[in-house]
Amino acid sequence: MAQERVDLYRELQKHLDKMPVGYPATESGIEIKILKHLFTPEQVKISLKLNFMADPLRKIYRRLKKSGFSLEELESKLDDMYFKGLINRGVVKDGETDVKYYGSAPLVVGMFEYQLNRLTPEFFKDAHEYIKDTFFNEEYNSTGIPQLRVIPIDQTVNYEQSIA
Repeated sequence: MAQERVDLYRELQKHLDKMPVGYPATESGIEIKILKHLFTPEQVKISLKLNFMADPLRKIYRRLKKSGFSLEELESKLDDMYFKGLINRGVVKDGETDVKYYGSAPLVVGMFEYQLNRLTPEFFKDAHEYIKDTFFNEEYNSTGIPQLRVIPIDQTVNYEQSIA
């Protein structure tokens, strides 16, 4: 049972590592410890069916048919995960109806920042160690392309640097 649980969290680590901002593995396994701070095994199983680009609730529900959740139960679980800072969510108006979209959140900028109002000393210590020793070296700064940047669409952004 314990090995099955570790394998489940490892599967989530690999899933998150395929996202545009990855979640690399370490020799120490600290990344699994961080996921265990955040996710229950049930939440891991749901998260494995989410993409970086948010999908509508009904599409996620089709992926989780075998879970046994009703559409309403799944929506409640996803909303709970969103409010706990584990995933991203958006709401789009479709006529009179609100359509919810859910997607995976990266560790940075994402899950870590979403935990700021509920940090525990253990989570902070583990996350700080991982971010400092692994994440920034192997993922965040490795490409030379900043994670957050302006991408102009349909117009030019003029660059002017003024010195006062």
